[in-house]
Amino acid sequence: AGLAAGLAGFFLLPPTPEGFFFSLSSIVAALVNLLPAPGLDGGSLIAVILASAGREDLAPRVLRVSGFVVAGLFLAAECALQIAGGGNFSLLVLTAWLLCRLLVPRRTV
Repeated sequence: AGLAAGLAGFFLLPPTPEGFFFSLSSIVAALVNLLPAPGLDGGSLIAVILASAGREDLAPRVLRVSGFVVAGLFLAAECALQIAGGGNFSLLVLTAWLLCRLLVPRRTV
């Protein structure tokens, strides 16, 4: 839905800075949501694919490793942006959330 909204914004909204920002932010949010990490749709997709292949026991380990890889990439991008002088703290917040999902055990009810 986010990709569709972003692409529709590019083609249907008038060419204004606000329309461009809406379209670009919708596409970026949708792409981030597709990353293979726990708590994101990409992580759920990996879990479903592994379960359909009969390897649901492998899903938590794969998601944990891929989640740390994604968090490491986010942290590297945040550091590069900070060094360049145009820091983006939203990457830092996203990295902290992802690391908390990976490191703090989840309570089951």
